[in-house]
This record gives sequence, structure tokens and C-alpha cells, in this order.
Amino acid sequence: PGNHGTMAYRTAAAAAGSAASSGGPPPVSVTTSSQASGIPQPLSSSQPYRRYGVGDKVLVCNHQSRWSNLVNRHGFPDGDGDAPHEQRGPHIYVLATVKRIHYGENAQYYTVQRADTGGEQRADAEWMEPIRTARGEAAALRAAATSVMLPSQTSKAAALLGSSLTELEEENLHRGRCDDGLRKCWKATAAPFAAALQWFKMRIGRPIGNVSHNAYDATLRQATRFLNGLRPYYCSVRITGINFLVMCSTWYMFMDQLRLAFVPASFDFAMAIVNCVVWAILALELAGE
Repeated sequence: PGNHGTMAYRTAAAAAGSAASSGGPPPVSVTTSSQASGIPQPLSSSQPYRRYGVGDKVLVCNHQSRWSNLVNRHGFPDGDGDAPHEQRGPHIYVLATVKRIHYGENAQYYTVQRADTGGEQRADAEWMEPIRTARGEAAALRAAATSVMLPSQTSKAAALLGSSLTELEEENLHRGRCDDGLRKCWKATAAPFAAALQWFKMRIGRPIGNVSHNAYDATLRQATRFLNGLRPYYCSVRITGINFLVMCSTWYMFMDQLRLAFVPASFDFAMAIVNCVVWAILALELAGE
């Protein structure tokens, strides 16, 4: 990449010299619409880019974010900075730390950890800017601390700063302390109820559970023995004279209706003989009484 940059510089210088010697107009630089909008364009394959090491503080382009306090390429948020170039936009960067280096087929890329959310993401060298001054790094770190959504994370980021806090940071820290106080009060209030529930479970709930399980097991064992005729239960079939007479009486009362509904006509003669026998048995039983 360094050779390409040197060649491009020499070519531009030669073109400017030839234009000056011939009396022609100087070279005209063309600005695209994306450059005019303030969003930086990635470097082409022929342009040089900086290499970073693990642990380096960098600025990563994050122009699509809507919830972060972004900074410019010098590390200063909107409205901060002393020199004019420190106040100039676009403010599209966020402070990050290089965690890992990856080597792809065409170029290397990095895994960085953002200072505002603590999350890791991929970053390419053409969308990264180095930290130029210590003031810029401190300003970017303060901006990351004020852009954290959770007060607890804001407190951690502010503790890492080790410097005076702004009013917004003080407000976030106060909100974090209030949340911690409410959380402690809730734990102190709920602790007695939790202890009472635990005591009830250990002293009363567990014995009741053991009794219910034992009752269920005993019922299951008795039902299994009853259905299978095991001791102390048994299955038997016994027909007495009274049972036989009851069966004959039931047959004689309902068989005519069942015969007319379900029995074919070819069985009428056989059914008549059976009914006659049943009637004779019932008549004999009545005469014996």
C-alpha cells in the first residue's frame, strides 16, 4: 500500500507540474455526493491504511447509531473541542479497543470492544481512525460514558475515567445509586417472606408431600391386586339356584323385544323353543313355592 500511495503522489505532482508549465488550468478535484454528506468513504485497495495492534484505542465508524453520543475523527463530540478542526464534523465515531486481529483472504480485519456498550463487533481498517491526542481519547471516553443507556454501566464507565464528571454523568450516577437503593430495599423487604416460605416448605410442605406420595403408591398397589385377582383379592364365578331363576326371569321379560329388534326371522322357531323352556322352569318354580 505504501508503494501505491507514493506512485499516486508522484503522478499527481507530475500532472500539476505539466499543467503549470503548459499554462493550462490546475487539476480539478471531484467531490461525490457521499463525501459531501459528511460520511467518510472506505479506502480503495490502492490506498494505504493503518494497521492496529491488540489493545490499541481506536475510533470506529458507527454513523447508523441513534442512541450513542458519537464523536468526530479527533475524538470530540458535538460542541466540544478547542481548535476548529476538533469541532468539525461529521460526528460518526465511537471509541473502541482492539481485542483480536483476523487475517482474511484480501485484507485483515479486527474485533473491537465498544466503550459505550461493552459489546464486541467487527471493524475494518478503512472504517477506523486512530487516537491522535490524549485530549481526544479522554473526550471520546467521556462521550461513551454519557451514551450508555443503563445507569450501572454508566457508573462503571465513569469510574474508569477517573476525572470530573459532567452534569449528565452526575445525573446518571445518581439514578444508578437510586436504583441500587431500591433494589436493596426490595431485597430487605422480601427476605422475611422468602424465609417464611422456605420454612413452611421444609417443615410442613415436605411431610405433606411424603404422605401424599405414600398414599398414592398404596392405592396403586391395591388397585393392581384387585384387578388381577391377587391376594387378598380373588376372582370367582358362582351360579346358584336363585341366580339361575333370576336369569330365566330376565330372559323371559326382555327376549321378545330383543328378538323383534335384532334376531333374524329364521331364528324365530328356535327362540320360541327356548322361551317355552324358560317359561316351564318359571312355572315349576312358582308351583314349588
